[in-house]
Parts: sequence; structure tokens; C-alpha cells
Amino acid sequence: MHRIDRAELEGKGYGCNHASTDQSKDQSIQDRQLALSILRIAKSFNIPEILNTTVQETHRFLNAERTIICQFASDGSASVVAESINEDRLSMLGQKIYDPCLVQEWRQAFTDGRVHTAADIYTSGLSPCYIDLLAQFQIRANVVAPILQLPSTSLEPNPQES
Repeated sequence: MHRIDRAELEGKGYGCNHASTDQSKDQSIQDRQLALSILRIAKSFNIPEILNTTVQETHRFLNAERTIICQFASDGSASVVAESINEDRLSMLGQKIYDPCLVQEWRQAFTDGRVHTAADIYTSGLSPCYIDLLAQFQIRANVVAPILQLPSTSLEPNPQES
């Protein structure tokens, strides 16, 4: 059996786009990593474990310096309930954050499920008070994706279903 290699194809006018081949490989690797991350998250059975697995897998998938999950209270304050960080970052785990500008600027957007990205907080048009809040935690770029709990659902197990 004759094996056709890339050089033979290119010699016959069947050019290969190396960039798209590399992009396809990168996308395939990312798809596999995402599938594995989702599988690891799905294997978790309790909320703290799900949240911790989610930040760890997201941190690994995005190759980020920090991944956190905050729980917002009705007064607009937020508590960092799960975190995965690089060793050179300051931990935010357990911190309670209240910043009126965060509440004014982002509360409704987060409630509506809006995803926000800033490649560089200093050039992304964010308000000075929001930049100050992020900078104090060594955050230069960020992605915010709300995880919403519907009012009719509960994260607590129903004792009657046990």
C-alpha cells in the first residue's frame, strides 16, 4: 500500500494550509480539554466540590493566572467562594468584596447574564473605581461570566427525594 505524504500532495497541486492545519489541531486539543473539564465537573456531587472543580478546570483550560467564583449577596457584596490561582498571585479566597461602583456598574448586567471581557483593564473603558478594585487584586485582564441560579431552583438537596 502506497502512503501519500504532504510533499507528494503539494507536488501535485494539492497545497496544504499549514496555519489552518495547526489551528485545527489546536482547536481539537482545546475541544478535548474542554470535554475532559466538563466530565470532571460532572463527576462532582456537592456544590463546593463542583465550584472548586470548575475554577480548577477553567484555570487550566484558559491558562489564566486566576479563576474565581463569587457569590453575590442581595446588598451587592460578593464573597469569593472558589479560587484557582498561580503561585505568584495573592489569594482572594474567602474575601468579602463590597464596592458601590461594582454594584452600580455591573449588577444588572450580571443579573442579565452578560459576559464581560477586558484584555487590559487600563485600556478597556472601565470606570476608575472598577479599575482600582481589580488592580488591588493584581488583575490586569479579566473575563466575567455570571453563573445564575434560577429563583425556582435550589442547590440544596431535597430530603424528600432521598
